[in-house]
Amino acid sequence: MTREAVLEVLGKITEPDLKNDLVSLNLIENLHVEGQNVSLEVRISNPALHARKRMQEAIEFNLKRVFGQDIQIQCKIQGLDAESRSARRKILPDVKKIIAVAWAVPSMLFTIPSKRIPLSTAIIPQAATPIDAASVGLAQPP
Repeated sequence: MTREAVLEVLGKITEPDLKNDLVSLNLIENLHVEGQNVSLEVRISNPALHARKRMQEAIEFNLKRVFGQDIQIQCKIQGLDAESRSARRKILPDVKKIIAVAWAVPSMLFTIPSKRIPLSTAIIPQAATPIDAASVGLAQPP
């Protein structure tokens, strides 16, 4: 087992948010291979516990599948810092802040073949009929 062989296996694991493999994104740090022992640190874009756990399981599964169940793996998963995360972001890479704005008319709903959906999310067909929220038993907001 060599460092290059381990990197080849890790190169087949995709970082889910960045949509590329760990090696080409340069997310592997401090990789040490000594006999049947492998230690490494991996950075991922999502620092949540479930994302880190899932990545650790993927790394251990792939390494043990290729090199056998008797290898020892010391794997530390950490989230990317904010600066690195924004530098690697693919969607709107030059945008620093995003503000979501929503608007709705709470008292006006439209019926579309036996479904009631808010006006703000509807694409209203010509056959739609406006109704009053109070007439169908929906409470008015305070």
